[in-house]
Amino acid sequence: EINVIERNYTWELIDPLTTKQPIDMKWVFKLKLKIDGSIEKHKERLVAKGFCQQVGVD
Repeated sequence: EINVIERNYTWELIDPLTTKQPIDMKWVFKLKLKIDGSIEKHKERLVAKGFCQQVGVD
C-alpha cells in the first residue's frame, strides 16, 4: 500500500519542522459481516483530527 502511494506521488516525506506540530491522525477500520458472522469485506481509512488544530498556530 505504501509503495503504491509513493509511486502515485500522493505524498512526499519531509523532515519534521521544529516550529510546527503535525496534526494527529487516526486509522478508522470498518467491517461488513455476512449473516453467518464471517467477514464480507473490510475498509480502512486514515483521517486527520482537524479538531486538534489551533487557529493561527497549525
